Amino acid sequence: MATNIDKIARQLEGLRRQAYGDYITIAGVKLRYLEMGSGSPVMLIHGLGGFLEMWWHTVLALSTKHRVYAFDMPGHGLSDRPASCYSAAHCTEYLLSIIDALQLEAVTLVGHSLGGAISINAAVTRPDKIANLVLVDSAGLSEKMPLTYRLTAVPLFGEVVLKLAWKYVSRQGVKRLFEQSAVVSRETLATVLAIAQRPGTEEGIHRILHYNIGLIRAHRDSLVTLKLQLLKARTLLIHGAHDKVFPLDDVRDTYHSIPNSRLIIIPNCGHSPHIEKPAEFNGAVVRFLEATEAGSSTS
Repeated sequence: MATNIDKIARQLEGLRRQAYGDYITIAGVKLRYLEMGSGSPVMLIHGLGGFLEMWWHTVLALSTKHRVYAFDMPGHGLSDRPASCYSAAHCTEYLLSIIDALQLEAVTLVGHSLGGAISINAAVTRPDKIANLVLVDSAGLSEKMPLTYRLTAVPLFGEVVLKLAWKYVSRQGVKRLFEQSAVVSRETLATVLAIAQRPGTEEGIHRILHYNIGLIRAHRDSLVTLKLQLLKARTLLIHGAHDKVFPLDDVRDTYHSIPNSRLIIIPNCGHSPHIEKPAEFNGAVVRFLEATEAGSSTS
């Protein structure tokens, strides 16, 4: 039986054939983005291997009261795949350059996984631009990394591991990302694979892993734990209770060290609550933004 996410996948495939999305060029790199709604700006930053369509549920929910932006970051989706610039620092520079190019102020960043680490870096680097953070099962908060990620750091062998991992993206692979993998059918997975199998995608993902993860642990410059005390943005933390990529027990203590923050744990949920539990996720984000804007208006 088709789910709502399957119907959206069909809609997105049709939109993609119609050259869905706009493009912006940053430092010579052409990036695809979606802009929808009106109001205070909210920017959605996907994780490793992601693309803007993964935020579709959230875009629709937030665009009724906000100007929502979602991007394919460099090396992802339908954006360009430059040969370099995949370190955490470079990704952060791209994000801040996008914000400047669009002339945005008081932005809310919603970052998933790798996008969470990039969002934290951006908020510390330019606190004048970032008003709020929503960190979703964020990377960079623990030195512990999945074995598959770490194996990609091995020269030559790592490329083989990555190729095998891509071929393994099936229902078994999806189970690592979702507690209830039935929410993603073969039809939806086929939509994901259509972008994931574009020429150059594997190489781009390998470069990101190579720049940010070692054989034993994440590289020091990819960790954001030492920067958390510098955060000035109001922060909402959302984490799937059964995340197998970044288990909650590995990051819970780190979450408690973030100033001016609140943690929401979504039960029966894996690494991607914005896809697996969109109603609960969107409701939490909407309430957070309403509260922060109410606080701003009275201060």
